[in-house]
Amino acid sequence: MKNIIVTVLELFTHPRNVVDSFLSRQNRKFSHPFPFLAGVCLFVAAILVVSNWLFLDLPSVTLPDNENETVAQIQLWVEAVSRSMATTYLPISSVFILIPALSVSGLVFFRNELNGFYDNLILNTYIVTGATLFSLLWLPILLIYPEVVINNSARFTIAIAMLGLPLLWMYHKFFPDKTPISVIRQLSTAASGFILYIVLSGFISGILGYMIFAIRRIAELSGQG
Repeated sequence: MKNIIVTVLELFTHPRNVVDSFLSRQNRKFSHPFPFLAGVCLFVAAILVVSNWLFLDLPSVTLPDNENETVAQIQLWVEAVSRSMATTYLPISSVFILIPALSVSGLVFFRNELNGFYDNLILNTYIVTGATLFSLLWLPILLIYPEVVINNSARFTIAIAMLGLPLLWMYHKFFPDKTPISVIRQLSTAASGFILYIVLSGFISGILGYMIFAIRRIAELSGQG
């Protein structure tokens, strides 16, 4: 626990110390990136899930207007998954979608600063994990204005702002070059990564929504049989 707190504090002040200490294997006072990722993201996601059960009163997902009941049911589940990925399960979607997206983007824009995909992956694992702590800002937002989850654009804009601002701060602290071209590279990496994140989130929401619909329909048919 102490290592996690030390790692979080160092990420927001001197992130290069954390990343370089792991890549060079010289300093063990900071957490390993992957247990750090699992611990922080599961902790934040658990708080969001429990809070949603206990005291958040979010609008329910309504059945869309569609002449075809099957299509309407699929759309309902796709919307429910999309909403969860951007709010309650934002830390989890960040792990599986945003970190790889930023790492691929970094291969292009950080090719002169970092050595290959592995270095990009370690950097973004640490940085995105630190940024996911800001997912807890959903709690006051949803308490004050729960209707925001209905609007797909609004909820993804808020989610990207929650993760993107601390992420850009840590990028800025990580790279010693403060010239305009370095800042542009950082912004380009973040922008490209979040665009990939949005596209992949929509694709995955569609797949998961259809799978949930199919499983429920099979269960219903089995019960009738």
